[in-house]
Order: sequence, then C-alpha cells, then structure tokens
Amino acid sequence: MSTLVSFSLRKWESYLETLSTELIYVHSKVMIIDDTTCIIGSGNINDRSLVGYRDSEVAVVMSDDPKSNRGDSFVKSLRVSLFSEHWSTSTEEVGNAILNPGTSENFKVLKSVATRNTELYEQVFENIIPSDRIRTAGDLKKCPRRDFISVEVTPERQVKLSSLMGHAVEYPLLFLSLVGDELKPVDTAGLFLGEKLYIFDSFIN
Repeated sequence: MSTLVSFSLRKWESYLETLSTELIYVHSKVMIIDDTTCIIGSGNINDRSLVGYRDSEVAVVMSDDPKSNRGDSFVKSLRVSLFSEHWSTSTEEVGNAILNPGTSENFKVLKSVATRNTELYEQVFENIIPSDRIRTAGDLKKCPRRDFISVEVTPERQVKLSSLMGHAVEYPLLFLSLVGDELKPVDTAGLFLGEKLYIFDSFIN
C-alpha cells in the first residue's frame, strides 16, 4: 500500500528586533517522474485548467533518453537542484539522500530534516499557523489573530533558526482535521477589493 507524503516550504526573516515567518507558496507547476521526465507548465489540477474550454494553459514536457551514454541528465539535475535548495546539502548524509531519495533509508533522512525544521519553527514562533497541533476550533481560538506570525529577537531563537536546514517542513495535513460543522464558509457578499477577510471569523468570534 502506497503512502502519500507531503512536504511544504517555510522561510523566516529578521527585521529590526522582530523575527517573522511564513509558508512559501510556489505557484509554478513542476512534475518530475523517475528522474527521466518532467512537466513544467501553468496548468492547475482543477476545472479551470483541465476542462478544455476555460483558461488557456501551456506546458513543456522534457524527457531524457535512457539509452544515452552522455552521462548527464537534465531532468535529474533539475530535481537535485531543487532538492538541494529545499533540503540544503550542509551534511554528506543529506547530500547523498538528495542524489538518491528513492531508497527507504534516504527518504527517512529527508523526512527527518523536514520534521526537525518543523519542530524548530514551532519552538521559535509560538502558535504557528497552520500546524498539526491545531486540530479543533478550540485550539485555533487559543492562537492570537494576527496578520503576520512574528516574535521578538532573542539569542536563543536566533541559534535555533540558524540550525535550520533548507526550507522543507512537514505539510500540516492534520490542521483543523477535527473541526466538523463548526467550519463554515464565510459570507463574502458585499466585500470590496482590499478588505481583510478572516476565514475563521465564523467560529473564532
């Protein structure tokens, strides 16, 4: 039985006496298959892109010839470059795992980096959102409502952030997973462009 594994990306910045963080939302669409074929395009996996008569999309498919003796591979080099940025190659163990992530042991290495990064972010930034620790409406109510996740700079926090490896973190698949009918769509009628819309107003207030 196969398992769906999801990672996300997170970054942090320091400004004056404040540390802030946010998830990195990548808008590009890239699929890499077996280090031999990749698709790079604009299409989303939804009706707007795939139904055929709505948005116009474009995509490029690139495949390496498995019979080539040149010894290089554009597709693999693209994946390794992306993985190196997201996971960092600061240790030999991670560098080897990036080159061959298909083995069970190497995948565990990459997952452990994302898990550790996630834990460090949650230690530095209290009540980080989204997070697997926030599963109910009650959990969310305990978090202060704010536009940005930020904390004051302290030596301890800076040390922890300096030990992060790349940008990879665990995707919070359990975020609000125990919220039932409490989570309802917000009535956006009458809202004007530029107004703030707090998605969770329906059960936070």
